[in-house]
Amino acid sequence: MSERTFARSRSHLDRARQVIPRGVSSAKRAALRPTPLAFVRAAGSRITDVDGNEYVDYVAGYGPMLLGHQPASVLEAVREQLAAGVLYGGQHEAEAELAERIVRLVPSAERVLLSVTGSEAVQAALRVARAATGRRAIVKFEGHYHGWLDPVTANGPGSPAGSGPTPRPVVVPDHSVVGPEVLVCPWNDTQALADLLARHGTETAAVIMEPVAVNGGNLFAQEGYLAEARRLCDQYGCLLVFDEVVTGFRLALGGAQQRLNVVPDLTVLAKALGSGFPISAVAGRAEVMRVAEGPVAHSGTYNGNALSVVAANATLDVLETKQDTVYPLLERLSGELWRASTSVPTGTEHRCAPSAPARSSGCTGTRPTRCAATPMCSPAVASHCATWPRAWSATAFTPGRAGCGTSRRRTPMRTCPAPWPLSIAH
Repeated sequence: MSERTFARSRSHLDRARQVIPRGVSSAKRAALRPTPLAFVRAAGSRITDVDGNEYVDYVAGYGPMLLGHQPASVLEAVREQLAAGVLYGGQHEAEAELAERIVRLVPSAERVLLSVTGSEAVQAALRVARAATGRRAIVKFEGHYHGWLDPVTANGPGSPAGSGPTPRPVVVPDHSVVGPEVLVCPWNDTQALADLLARHGTETAAVIMEPVAVNGGNLFAQEGYLAEARRLCDQYGCLLVFDEVVTGFRLALGGAQQRLNVVPDLTVLAKALGSGFPISAVAGRAEVMRVAEGPVAHSGTYNGNALSVVAANATLDVLETKQDTVYPLLERLSGELWRASTSVPTGTEHRCAPSAPARSSGCTGTRPTRCAATPMCSPAVASHCATWPRAWSATAFTPGRAGCGTSRRRTPMRTCPAPWPLSIAH
């Protein structure tokens, strides 16, 4: 790749740095090499930057674009709503429709609170858990990511693994504020969780986890671990919270909890829910969520905003009506990408677009430097292939990885060929 390939992206970054810290609106994007890209349009599985380079998009907007860019039915619903209004400062019929859909599709959902981002919804879930239990402490796991807000930023992907008894030492990034109410535990270690709750269970409001450790490398827990976590939470009266911001509606229509057959008390949803429109939700058992009618005031100017809600309804309509084709397609495509990425054909000159060093995703290993020749990404495409910027493609599709955040455990974990960076447009 020549310097000229990304000249306008570099120029845009220089301009943006004059008025935006790092020149980007989400800090992780600044890590892309040789430069963060600026884009001008996207459609289906393709995205084009300001230099005119076209990419096969394996970023998917960091996950939301499950239907691909510009899905027709979603845009039609949004255009219709634009003509009727954007933000009412009151209720509208589409809110209840969306909540009803989520209740129908997600096993843990009996009541639903709408919000805007995954980070906000995590905070709402923890507040609900504390109000419902009357307790303060939160158990979170090494290498799991639950958004950028305090206090769950502790011990995220890329943090050094702890040792010794639980709770593990808290690792605090980016000047975050994390108090003694956060108890850190290694994931996929049943005994460690049992020991921690034996000491702190009566003061613990919630145990929050990614049911599939996406941010540490797309890792499944060992057989029975999630079920045992469920049992331990029941034993000590704390709530099990699944952060399905990534896996919700993507790993299965009902998320990871449907696929893995373990039902939490509370679920956090976002990303694929809105096809790129900002929306998130907390869903859970009615008796737990009832605190939002009393001691917990769930507030937000943009909660349930009409555009995002109709986009979510249109998205779920596609996923529900076409589930018999959507999810087998995603399984097939992700399986092909996984297998092909472990055996790049000799002579393939189809290079990848800028990608961050593998360490940025919590992984100490290396990443592929060329794309595999697959139906989704072939040398015939007259463009570079945009790999996952935080190198999740490398960690997610390399079987048997070790040393990637949450996978740094004595008990081996299976990598998950989840269709995380794919869309049905691929």
